Amino acid sequence: MGSSFDIEELGRAITYTAPGNVSLAQLFPKKLRIKYGVDPTAPDLHLGHFVVIRTLAALQKMGHTVVLVVGDATARIGDPSGRNRTRPVLTHREIAANLKTYVDQVKGFLNMAKVKIVHNGQWFDMLNFTDLIGLAQHVTCAQILERDDFTLRLKDRTDIGLHELYYPLMQAYDSVKIRAEAEIGGTDQIFNMLLGRDLQRKFHQKEQIVLGCELLVGTDGIKKMSKSYGNTISLNQKPEAMYTQLMQVPDEAMLSYARALTTLKLNELEVELKRGTNPKDVKHTISHAIVEELFDLPAATRARTHFERVVGGGELPSNIATRHIKGTHTALDLIMALKLAESKNEARRLIAQGGIRLDERVLLNPAEPIVVRSGMIVKRGKRGKIVALKT
Repeated sequence: MGSSFDIEELGRAITYTAPGNVSLAQLFPKKLRIKYGVDPTAPDLHLGHFVVIRTLAALQKMGHTVVLVVGDATARIGDPSGRNRTRPVLTHREIAANLKTYVDQVKGFLNMAKVKIVHNGQWFDMLNFTDLIGLAQHVTCAQILERDDFTLRLKDRTDIGLHELYYPLMQAYDSVKIRAEAEIGGTDQIFNMLLGRDLQRKFHQKEQIVLGCELLVGTDGIKKMSKSYGNTISLNQKPEAMYTQLMQVPDEAMLSYARALTTLKLNELEVELKRGTNPKDVKHTISHAIVEELFDLPAATRARTHFERVVGGGELPSNIATRHIKGTHTALDLIMALKLAESKNEARRLIAQGGIRLDERVLLNPAEPIVVRSGMIVKRGKRGKIVALKT
């Protein structure tokens, strides 16, 4: 990971359930067993995950034990947090494929030799129907339906699958099984993590501390960063591609990126903007700091140089085609709309061969949702057709 960060500064990006304005060091005065759960519902982790991961890295450096709970069982349901409709159910093959990439992506930020990795399928696959009923008796329907997302869906008469009601209970049971002393996640996980406290109490365990990290807004500047919304910045890409995506984030969202992902002083950035500094220059400062955090200083410097030289227009062909297109499209449909392939079969073949790049990022999934923004550059091959997008 790049530059180190101060615990006191990181504290401002954390929502604590404990009262008062406290730092991580104050919140965790003794060494604890800290749970972090991830469901392999998509192949790549993104910057939204990194808000939590960098906090975990800080806690690990303080001497706490990190337990990574891989939700191979919960992924079969899919977390309903923040969802306005039921998630599609993943197959075992899809979960296994996504799972392969998760640990490799976390390795660069945590000392994996000191991380305990468990899969919740180890205990959920052992439960029979009677066991599941016994577990469910510890919570009420009213308690589960208190969740804002469920309340809104009931109000809108949107279906809620019975299986979705089990997700918070399953996540809570993970805390019981590993005897978690603390759990960390996004603020959208507060309900699930607090349910873990309730279940631990009913199993006569000490209740875990709940730590909710700020949710990072996506590249659209509106919704939380999520693969479902097609507004993510993947951790599994080159610094140049990441830098380009960061520079395309709406200006008004970038201070939240600085707060959640860097050690930059927000008051200094705000002063710069009030003085009339070009917002693009401030975005360069923030983008550089984020890429440095994830990679290192030389990588961040190279990424900025690349953006200014290539994406900024200096080395793009003077006759580059420009297409006006709006909305969200799958990678496959975008390729077809831009006429980079003669047929969908050819488009799929290009993607499978790594022949399509979006802002220097190789597209790997034909179904990936892409939110179109002005300034995006789509390339076919190293010397093939290049298209600039405008909305």
